[in-house]
Amino acid sequence: MHMGPNHNSSLTEPVLIRLDVDSKLSDQMKLSFFHLRVDDKPALLLHLLRNVVKPQEQTVVFAATKHHVEYLKELLSSEGLECAYIYSALDQTARKINIGKFVHRKAMVLLVTDVAARGIDIALLDNVINYNFPSKAKLFLHRVGRVGRAGRSGTAYSLICPDEMPYVYDLHLFLERPVQFASPEHTEEGVFGRVPQRILDDESAHLITSHENSLDLQNLLRVSENAYKQYLKSRPNPSPESIRRVKNIDLSSMGVHPVLGCGLKKMELECLQIVDAIKSYKSKATIFEINSSSKTPASEVMRAKRSKDTRLVDKFSKQREDRAAESRRQQPINPTTTADCDITEKEESDLNVSMGEVLFLSFLPGSYECFENSVKIRQKYSKDKFNWFIINK
Repeated sequence: MHMGPNHNSSLTEPVLIRLDVDSKLSDQMKLSFFHLRVDDKPALLLHLLRNVVKPQEQTVVFAATKHHVEYLKELLSSEGLECAYIYSALDQTARKINIGKFVHRKAMVLLVTDVAARGIDIALLDNVINYNFPSKAKLFLHRVGRVGRAGRSGTAYSLICPDEMPYVYDLHLFLERPVQFASPEHTEEGVFGRVPQRILDDESAHLITSHENSLDLQNLLRVSENAYKQYLKSRPNPSPESIRRVKNIDLSSMGVHPVLGCGLKKMELECLQIVDAIKSYKSKATIFEINSSSKTPASEVMRAKRSKDTRLVDKFSKQREDRAAESRRQQPINPTTTADCDITEKEESDLNVSMGEVLFLSFLPGSYECFENSVKIRQKYSKDKFNWFIINK
């Protein structure tokens, strides 16, 4: 309805009601983000439902596709967790039966997809688990907005694998909040943290047994993995800014999430730090330089190449160390601009492949060639020796 410029003059005690404010979260809402591999998601889901979520609380689990819902339903049932499920292809009768089970608390877990969850209103919901993180910030708000209503508290747990990291940054940019990594000083929720390997190992033992004893689980797992590949093709891309930020962060500074680390002993936390140090170790030498005293043509070529790019490597290493120190201080990462970056795009492109990353091999009769970014190494075979040549492209 169109109203003239002086319509306020005829109103008495007007009240403005806006329905388009969708960038706010309830103050009673608690957010928890867990970083893990995609293959470890079933194990963490089982741990959350068994040990973190209280038995009297109801939980909605959002999955990417109906095939994930079917797999998780079979998995939870085999582990003794009663659950209901809804997806778009489900017939109306089965849909009503499953909603009734959840509403009447005969099942405390509801597995859904985003499409199937539209139009379902469940009062007094306690928890939401994002098994697959949504690609849009507004979709995240639509999911978690189902909990924390009418002054009640609620929790949203999100299982984040590496390819979903940029979408987490998109969400925090939308909410105008910094991404905070967990540290030993953190005792509250709302941070981004790791999952202790001991928890994943304990639950994986149950998963292995369940899959070995069920052909249905094996088939459903294979179908869900194929469905996830198709889902990735249709998933919208994150913003370039978030992709850039994820590339600049140092995940080694991320601590164990306080929700999962509160029961760990000091020795277990020290073991995790040792494992992290081993995982983060990177050799400074390439495979051609394993033996420092080697006189092979390949090692000599790589040493010459390394000597040529020493300045660029040092500059890149210093910037990476600075970013790691900034991440450890848990400060929001500022948008990267051209003026702020000391290494040009061309230099960075040269650096990425300058240390012996072989792009492809071309085998020819009597010879073969290794091509790199700026150098072509050709090896020709003769009767008694190999002859190496470096040819600039």
